[in-house]
Amino acid sequence: MSHFLKFSYYVFVMFAACEVSAQCINNQSTERLRNFCFLERHKGREISPEFARFFDYRLKQAGYANGIGLSGSVKQNNLDYQLAPVIYYSSNINGGNPNKKLILGNLEFEGDKNLISKKGMLVGGSTGLSGRSIYDEGKFLDYNFSTSYAHSINHKIGILNVYGNICAKNHVKNFWHLDICTNSYRVNKKIIDDYNQNMSINLTKLFSSLTGYHHEASFGINRKFFKNYSQNQAILGIENISFSGISSNIKINYGEQVSNILALKNAFDWSFSKQMGKNSISLFGNINRLWDGKIFGKIRNEKSKSINIGYKFSNGVEVTYGITDVESNIDYYSSTNHVFNINFIDFNF
Repeated sequence: MSHFLKFSYYVFVMFAACEVSAQCINNQSTERLRNFCFLERHKGREISPEFARFFDYRLKQAGYANGIGLSGSVKQNNLDYQLAPVIYYSSNINGGNPNKKLILGNLEFEGDKNLISKKGMLVGGSTGLSGRSIYDEGKFLDYNFSTSYAHSINHKIGILNVYGNICAKNHVKNFWHLDICTNSYRVNKKIIDDYNQNMSINLTKLFSSLTGYHHEASFGINRKFFKNYSQNQAILGIENISFSGISSNIKINYGEQVSNILALKNAFDWSFSKQMGKNSISLFGNINRLWDGKIFGKIRNEKSKSINIGYKFSNGVEVTYGITDVESNIDYYSSTNHVFNINFIDFNF
């Protein structure tokens, strides 16, 4: 049995054995779905004064000025600054090439040894700001900007990441929502400097099916901008909170064909998580297919799959481990990589 299959088996067994916690607050669920879960599960029931104040505050933070009718208000504009350490493992710190020969039919290429990828642990820090501006009933603007740098002591090089996101979230009517978002991401390594941008429009609907089962279904159109090409993508997704408190999420992504460029064909992302007291555990992964790439006239297609397990402690520290397996019709691009990172709680100021 391959390392990937063994790891998949063990994490599924571990996940299934965890104690079930039936509650709406799940760290992996969206704020919108958690609020809807609270609303549905307490509809027509008597609630305590403490919960009334708690839920009233959550609704007002989401742009509903009257909440559940209690006195008081929240700030219409909030801004927080964050600072946190970062520790993670990278299988390609410098953005280099695989340490093997590129074979294309009868042609054989050997790369520059100075451009071979390097792997190892990195340590550094991140800083950023995030905020929310409420501009109408059930409508607000979320924004987030962050940058991080992590350094490899062994290789004496590092990775710089810069990220920005702005999203206008709008409650239209009867639990229908329209989100208009844009984000940008850049990663700078010793050999490469890569970036991508995304603009999206998403329509979502909140609803309940069986008693205690709540869902957020979505359909979206993305326009992705990469360094050498752009691509239109369509996304279907559904997020769920079950009666037992387990949160799940499924997302399917379809990309248009980009001539002679290795680009996304389709992707399937999934996740399961559950709250365990003040801690939480999550299991997530994806299957991606890329198509229509060309190198020296030869078609290049790829399929990657990953599985990860994460555990978040009550103090905000989250540990994640996983495996990503890449299969290509050109062996040079096939690989199996490990993922490990520790996310620390942000220090807000």
